[in-house]
Amino acid sequence: MIAMRIRELLRSQKVTDKETGELRNVRYSDIVILTRSIKGFADVFTEVLNREGIPTYAGTSEGYFQTQEIGVLMDYLRVLDNRRQDIPLYCCLKFSICRTISGRTGRNTVCISGYGIL
Repeated sequence: MIAMRIRELLRSQKVTDKETGELRNVRYSDIVILTRSIKGFADVFTEVLNREGIPTYAGTSEGYFQTQEIGVLMDYLRVLDNRRQDIPLYCCLKFSICRTISGRTGRNTVCISGYGIL
């Protein structure tokens, strides 16, 4: 099922190239599968995807979730789960991909560029 979705993304999706700023077809290197833990999953994903002809790389470091970008994304997911979580919300707001929008209701709305509205 994951292999099918990857093939579908390669066939039908475009992304903005970081270097040129232009749209291009999705490459394998644009796709990431995040799991809660590497242990037990990385080997299975690698084996199955390689068998399907999809090149893989499994990071062996658990420190991936310690990077700033992933931390902000995880905080964003926490706020989506429970809007009353003020510390994750603060962390999202201070990161550059976030902005607040004042609506007619007088309430502020949080928008992470391209990902939706809280």
